Order: sequence, then structure tokens, then C-alpha cells
Amino acid sequence: PNEIRTPFENILDLKITQDFYITTNDTKHNLQLTLDVFNFTNMLNKNWGRRYFTGGNTFPLIRANRNDDGIVEYNFSDPGDTYSIVQSGTYSARWNAQLGIRYEF
Repeated sequence: PNEIRTPFENILDLKITQDFYITTNDTKHNLQLTLDVFNFTNMLNKNWGRRYFTGGNTFPLIRANRNDDGIVEYNFSDPGDTYSIVQSGTYSARWNAQLGIRYEF
């Protein structure tokens, strides 16, 4: 629904998981390491993986001006780019990484 307001977004996330098994006194322990990279495409290239936001969803397209004779003239004004790039939070245009450790016994 927003294809006329913002450019198309190409986002790819990456998750890498490695399990390590340790056996001690007939007890099996599992240690799992994970690496999550959110917006992996932006990590590869700063121009990839951009996310866009349209704020307020309002912008003036037509302006009404009264000329010297008292006649109202309507003029179209080009709003230009109606979006901005999201720069903060997990849903940002920047990549984020998270390292996780899980121990199962």
C-alpha cells in the first residue's frame, strides 16, 4: 500500500548457530552460541537495506493564494520526497548484531 510514498525495501537478516556438546559423568550438556545480524544487507553495503518512514502522512499538494485583485488562485506544489530514512531502533536502516549464549543441562 505504500509503494507510491516510499521506495521498495530490500532487507535480509542472518542467524548463525553453533552447538557444542560436553559429556561429564554420563551427563550431556549443550552449549549453543548464536549470532544474529539484523539488516545484514546494510552490513555488506551502506546503501543497501535502507528502511523508509513517512511521517504524519500529510503534505501540502495544493496552495490557495489570493492575488491583488481578490481572486483566489490554486497552485500545485511538488512535495518532493515525502519520506525519510529510519536511523534508530531495531527496525532501522543500520545493521545491528546480537550474540547469544544458551546452556542446556
